[in-house]
Amino acid sequence: GYAVSEVKGEDLTKARENNLMNSLSGKVPGLDIGSTAGGAGSATSVIIRGISSLSQTNQPLYVVNGVPMENQPVGLNNANPNGNSGSQWDNAPDLGDAVGNLNPDDIESISVLKGAAAAALYGYRAKAGVILITTKSGKGSGIEFNTNYVAEQVVDRTDWQQVYGQGANGLKPTTALAAGQAGGSSYGAALDGSSIIQFDGVSRPYSAQKNNMEDFYGTGGTWTNTIALNKSFDGGSLRLAGNTVDNNSIVPNSGLNRQSFNLAGIFTPIKRLNIDTRLNYILEQVKNRPMVSDGAGNANYNAIFLPTSVNINDLKPWRNADNSERLYNPGNVYATNPW
Repeated sequence: GYAVSEVKGEDLTKARENNLMNSLSGKVPGLDIGSTAGGAGSATSVIIRGISSLSQTNQPLYVVNGVPMENQPVGLNNANPNGNSGSQWDNAPDLGDAVGNLNPDDIESISVLKGAAAAALYGYRAKAGVILITTKSGKGSGIEFNTNYVAEQVVDRTDWQQVYGQGANGLKPTTALAAGQAGGSSYGAALDGSSIIQFDGVSRPYSAQKNNMEDFYGTGGTWTNTIALNKSFDGGSLRLAGNTVDNNSIVPNSGLNRQSFNLAGIFTPIKRLNIDTRLNYILEQVKNRPMVSDGAGNANYNAIFLPTSVNINDLKPWRNADNSERLYNPGNVYATNPW
C-alpha cells in the first residue's frame, strides 16, 4: 500500500516561501526539503522517506492537474550541456525548477503519495513517490486579492579571525603583485594598522575590516500580489488569476521579477461530458542568478573568503577604467568580484 498526506492551499500562504515546495517543510511526515541559498527562483530538492537509490534520481514524480511533469533542476543533458547538476564543479548558475514557478495562491491542495506501491499508479518514474498538485478552479463568483511582503536579512554573521591580515608565511604583501598572488590568504603578519600596498596598488591601513558582511549584504524583500476573478454559472465555472513577484535579493545587483497568468475553466455542456481546461503562462526575468557552491562567480563565496585586511568596498566599482574586472586575486578563476 501507500500513505497519503494532504496539505491545503491556504496552509501554503500563511508563511510564504520563494519556492512553493519549501512551504511543505514540516507539514508532511517523512518529507525532506532541501533548498539552496540562491533566494527567489532557486531550485528545491524534495526526498520522500529518505534516499532509495545511489544511481537514479530520488526526486518524486510531480503530477499537476493530472499531468506528469519533470521538476529536476536544469541539469547536464544533450539539450543543455552547460546546465547545473548540483556539483560544485559545474560552474553553472542555479536555474531553478518548474514547480517553483507555480503561484501558491493558485494551489487548491498538494497530496504526497508515499510508498513503493505509488509506482503502480504512475509507473516507474514514481518509484520515489508522487506529489499531486491540484490548482484552483472557479468556485462561486467574486474577486480575490492577496498581497504579501517578506523581508530578508543575513542572520549568521560568523565571527571571523581579526588578528592576521592578507599574506603568507607571516609576511605582509609589499607590492600590488604580491597582494594579488596572496589572494584570499590571511596568513600574513599580525594586523598593526601600518600602511601597505593592496591589490590595486593603493596604500591602505593593514587593519581588520570588521564590517565587510554588513557592507555587502543588504535587506532583501519580496512583494507578491495576486488578483483572481471567479465566476460560476450553470454548467461550469471560470477562474482567471494574475500574479506578480518582485524580489530584491540580499545580494547586491540581484533579484527576480515574475508575472504569471492562470486560467481554469470547467464545463459540462452535456451529460457525461466534462471539459476541464487549465492554461498557465509565466514570464520570469532574473538578474544575476547565483552560481552553485563555489562556482566561479558565486558572490557569496568571494564575500566570505575576502582577506581580513581587504575592505569589500574597495572592490567597487566592479569594472576598471579599461573595462576589465576589478579583482583582488587575478590568478584565481574563482575569485571574481562579488559586486
